[in-house]
Amino acid sequence: MRITLSFLTIAILLYSCSNKNKSSYSNLKALNDSLTFSTDLLKNKNDSLFKILIEKLQNEKTAQNAKIWEPKADLLRYLTKETYNYVEESIGNLKSNSVLNNTDSMYMKLDLYRSSILRIDPEIYKDFDNNSKIITHYFDSVKQVKTERFDTYLSNKSKQEQLFILNQTLNNIRIVENEILMFCNNKIN
Repeated sequence: MRITLSFLTIAILLYSCSNKNKSSYSNLKALNDSLTFSTDLLKNKNDSLFKILIEKLQNEKTAQNAKIWEPKADLLRYLTKETYNYVEESIGNLKSNSVLNNTDSMYMKLDLYRSSILRIDPEIYKDFDNNSKIITHYFDSVKQVKTERFDTYLSNKSKQEQLFILNQTLNNIRIVENEILMFCNNKIN
């Protein structure tokens, strides 16, 4: 799923750079809507996974392990909700004000979220350190060279491109949450 989203991002950005017309705008809007729908589906799936964890707490065969992993999943959901709401609020501001003005603090928030969820448990860190991308791969590679800041990266994009990047970030948050919730569920026998 992550490969598909990365490919989608590259395709959209290339297409939008080469075609600055109404067609590219409507295509980008349609893809944004599709990404939002996908993110909502992931939220529902994550809610179901968490309910399964709660059920495992109530089952005497699985309660012992569930007492270890359910609180970790609960912390993950808390951190996810807090970060998700922050990005969602930025999307709302962008839609109403046409200006995205908290990008560097957003980058710090996303980076803190990633490091916080990885510290929930050493096994989570081991399994997800290299596989938990919250921010687009392109920006992470730019950041490594330190030639561009997150706000510069986003300010060079149209409003629809910014919305897509933020919606992709929300989707990435839900994907990582999903993967870690499945991991926690699989730890309970």
